[in-house]
Amino acid sequence: MLYPPILTGAVLGGIFAVVAAQRSPVRELRLLALGLVSAAVIYLGLALVNGNARWLALEAAGVAGFGVVAWLGLRISPWLLALGWTAHVFWDVAFHVDQPQTLIGAWYPLGCVGFDLIVAGALLRLSLRGHSAPA
Repeated sequence: MLYPPILTGAVLGGIFAVVAAQRSPVRELRLLALGLVSAAVIYLGLALVNGNARWLALEAAGVAGFGVVAWLGLRISPWLLALGWTAHVFWDVAFHVDQPQTLIGAWYPLGCVGFDLIVAGALLRLSLRGHSAPA
C-alpha cells in the first residue's frame, strides 16, 4: 500500500519545514537548500554501498544537478528551490520506486515523495510571502 509511507514522509517533511521556518528567512532558505542536496546525497550513498557503477554514475549526476538547482535557488529565487524539490519527486518515482531497495526497503522512495512535496510547498509559501534569495 502506497499511503502509509507517503503520509509518513509528508509528516516528516512538515516537521522539517516547521523547524526551518523557525529561522530567519535567509537561514530557512539555506536549510531547505541543504536538505535538497542531502536528499540526493543519500541516494548516492546507497548506490555507493550497492556497488553498481551505473547507479553510482546516475546518482552522482543527480547530486550535481540538484546541487546546481539548490545553489540557483539560493542565488536567484526560492521558486527554483521549490522546483528542485518537486523534481526530486520525479527522481524518486522514475529511478527508485520500482527498483529493488535492498538496503532501505521499498517504503523509502515513497516516503521521499511525501517529504519532497511538503518541502516544495513550504518553499512556495516562503516565495509567496515575498522572501527572495539573498544576494
